[in-house]
Amino acid sequence: MVGKPVFAVAIMTIGLDLAIRVFAGNFYDVSPRSTGDPWGLSTFNLGRLIIGHRRIAAIVVAVAVLLALLAFFRYSRMGLAMRAAAFDQEVALIQGVSVSAVFAISWALASCCRPWPPVHQPRPGSLGPASYHRGLKALPVVVIAASTPSAARW
Repeated sequence: MVGKPVFAVAIMTIGLDLAIRVFAGNFYDVSPRSTGDPWGLSTFNLGRLIIGHRRIAAIVVAVAVLLALLAFFRYSRMGLAMRAAAFDQEVALIQGVSVSAVFAISWALASCCRPWPPVHQPRPGSLGPASYHRGLKALPVVVIAASTPSAARW
């Protein structure tokens, strides 16, 4: 998918997701599993303000992941390569960036970041085949980012 529009890559990703979901549903157990509540219903009182431990943990994890990704994209060679490939894949290829390696690393980063939102959701829920729609909520962001001028990116 090197050199293809971002929207085409997003549509290909959705198609691949649906194909893998059907394949996995035929061979593996896809019954929903409860994620539980790792922090319990404990609260922290700050004067008249009552904050749940779940909310504090979600904020701490979100800030830590944000800072880690910021440092990765800003200071590492692969982060610079990812930014270059996001800006213009052909120019990145000419400069010696392995765009296929960038795609592989971006898939790995996405798969590592995906399990965290259900853990920090407002109420304990379950993960199952029907929870894929949460990931599709990012599609409008991809479409808008693909249609904006390149000056708005990085």
